[in-house]
Amino acid sequence: LCHKATAEKSFDTAKTDAEHVEVILKGKKGEKPPFMPGFEAKGMTAAEAQELVTYMRELRKPAN
Repeated sequence: LCHKATAEKSFDTAKTDAEHVEVILKGKKGEKPPFMPGFEAKGMTAAEAQELVTYMRELRKPAN
């Protein structure tokens, strides 16, 4: 929902998977709201966060 249907909003493909996993788990404040909440406190594991990163990268691939 926050990143749109093709992950075009605020998903930097230049960042490593590990960087994305860290943000998903710990959250991140940007220049202005809405901020990325941390999901580790809500029970998300690093493995689940990695699956989410993989899914987001797939959404960013151009359609053939």
